[in-house]
Amino acid sequence: MDSLSIPGPIQKFFSIFPLDVLPDQLASATPPFPTLWIRPPASKLSNQSRDVVCLKWQAYLVLRGVRGVQLRWDISDDGAINGRLPSLHLPNGDLLGSGRLPSWADDVQGSNVDPLEGFKNTDLKHESRAWASLLDRNIQAALPQNSENLSRLFQPPLPPLSGISNPLPPFGSHIPSSSILLQYREAIDSVAVRLDQDEWFLGSASPTFLDALLYAYLHCALQGPESLSNEILKRENLVNWEHKVSEMMESAYQ
Repeated sequence: MDSLSIPGPIQKFFSIFPLDVLPDQLASATPPFPTLWIRPPASKLSNQSRDVVCLKWQAYLVLRGVRGVQLRWDISDDGAINGRLPSLHLPNGDLLGSGRLPSWADDVQGSNVDPLEGFKNTDLKHESRAWASLLDRNIQAALPQNSENLSRLFQPPLPPLSGISNPLPPFGSHIPSSSILLQYREAIDSVAVRLDQDEWFLGSASPTFLDALLYAYLHCALQGPESLSNEILKRENLVNWEHKVSEMMESAYQ
């Protein structure tokens, strides 16, 4: 008897549960519109990723004025460039990693490379690096989910201290220590004071990468535990600013 044959009673049992063959996920099918692959939103009522890195790039495209981008969150990180979402799938079949999104947005907008990156002068451009480092050090540590390094996502790259730097994937519950919460509160307070009533951070005439980064952190913190969200809710200007950008996000991605 063939050693691999299945006894009759077992075959009869398996016949009760027929094998359904599902079609392969068409992640590689050419999309009709530019499509940003992201990690899923926290709620079915939102189109904004719960992952701070994906959300940062969602916000970046919206704040750059890029429209007509569709979203997918049914693709795992394994299908993304460098094994990390987000990635942008274009109608011509190209798949771009997040590091190529700024240059793609420039092409879409017909923009030239701005040496000041949208800031009013060189001093503010340098100051933006310090704020990015502060956000990455003092806010990301308090978030329920840590994400991977952000420094490689910017063009040009941020200084070594900038970027979400925890190389380990999140697991279990995350309860910030008192020292982490103190640093978080101080960072939120500093951001609120510096933003004041400006339309965009550091008084820029239009949004910059720093606004996208700040929005991602504020939005994720507001979805987090009360110890995080309450610190933002105490500052009316941060609440109003986050709400303004969130409305832009929800309307841009339909």
